[in-house]
Amino acid sequence: MRPYYHDESVTIYHGDCHEILPGIGGYNVAVLDPPFDEWDQAPVIKAETIIAFTNWQNRDSQGALYGRPRFELVWHFDDGRWVTHMGPRLTHELILVYGKTGEAYVGARQSTTPQNKGSGSVGRDTYDERVYTPRNQKQLDSVLHYPRNVQNASGCWGKPLPLMTVLLDWVGGLTIVDPFMGSGTTLRAAKDLGRKAIGIEREEKYCEIAANRMAQMVMEVT
Repeated sequence: MRPYYHDESVTIYHGDCHEILPGIGGYNVAVLDPPFDEWDQAPVIKAETIIAFTNWQNRDSQGALYGRPRFELVWHFDDGRWVTHMGPRLTHELILVYGKTGEAYVGARQSTTPQNKGSGSVGRDTYDERVYTPRNQKQLDSVLHYPRNVQNASGCWGKPLPLMTVLLDWVGGLTIVDPFMGSGTTLRAAKDLGRKAIGIEREEKYCEIAANRMAQMVMEVT
């Protein structure tokens, strides 16, 4: 298979992921975000860690393919989608994480000044005076607040770069594969973090957009 684009960090393939995935390897993290009406056709990927975006309509299809996740997160955005007069606007998507992760202290930078927590007790157990020293970064919350990137080439379906960056920072891994890469946000986040990434996309216009994004200078992640 000849890549559509390749550099020292990123490889992009143009085609159907079901045909291309069996011929590649070397990745240990997979990001799954198939079109909303194709979750029941998504490939089953063997990876140490899987980050899967889904919603209530496709939760059963995802569970049939991958089973019970280790963690469930909610991506919340204020600019929701109208669906029907009979129900609420949709202002979230689900993020299900399977397999290995790193420590979840990947949030905003914070003060590391020690705090005296005093003594305390749980049930019959009493604890001595305690001092809590915060980590350099806040712990990840289960609800992640990031506005949708509606200016993305994929429209409202594209994921914001800061969201993908914090998720990849949390789960770790040396090489990430995204079989439904769209405009390449996962790949861009991986490259900015100094990781390697493989993207697959069946629409050539998105391959071109992603390739152009990969050719830009690596952003400094803070």
